[in-house]
Amino acid sequence: MPQTVHQICKSSVVKLELSGRQFESILPKIDLGAIPETFVGYVVRTPELLDVVLESGKRSVVINFVNAKFVPAIPVVYFSRFSKSFVGILEENALGTLQAEQLALIPASAFTGFSAKQWARVSATSLSALSRQQAAMLPLACWEETTIEQINNFGPSPTKFNAMGVKKQNVLDRRQFKDQHPCNAWEDVKTKVCEKKTTAFSERCKDIKDFEVTSGSNARAIVSTSMLVAAAAIPLLI
Repeated sequence: MPQTVHQICKSSVVKLELSGRQFESILPKIDLGAIPETFVGYVVRTPELLDVVLESGKRSVVINFVNAKFVPAIPVVYFSRFSKSFVGILEENALGTLQAEQLALIPASAFTGFSAKQWARVSATSLSALSRQQAAMLPLACWEETTIEQINNFGPSPTKFNAMGVKKQNVLDRRQFKDQHPCNAWEDVKTKVCEKKTTAFSERCKDIKDFEVTSGSNARAIVSTSMLVAAAAIPLLI
């Protein structure tokens, strides 16, 4: 049987049609240290097989399929299934290629599972999708180990938000943008982090702190609308 399993793993992936049950039965017999990359790619791109990996709960299995090389190939929806314990068994550099849309779906509770070394290796560009709730769950050690590159990408950019155009320039959207920004979580830990990181975070979060929910054309639009409503009500009061 071990030889048969070895041959299955070495087979051309276009010829493979493993079911989840079949993969589950051969998984204990696979030499995890010698899995061809083509087979790993086949597994992470096949939902039924990826389910087996995620549900195994075994670090020896998970780290061979959920790693920096193949994380970008994992369907986005699977990141909503990450938990504190699952994050905890990943290798330190496993999420070094994480995409922003993938990070956005990781439950906030899972962020408590990050070690400082793991967090410092999370793709900096993915942090543009970080939310206030997710950041608030990070252990203090992770804040300490956040790299300057990560800090420079910490949360969505106000400049890019404003560049989205008029459709995004209403009070509710602007208020949500400001309220949900991870810089709000920074405010709760800034007195506990080293000076170097405090300076970098403060510089990054300055634009969020100064971000006006009603400003410029928005304020004028609100005033104009209020005047129209008031004018429309005048006949009713006469």
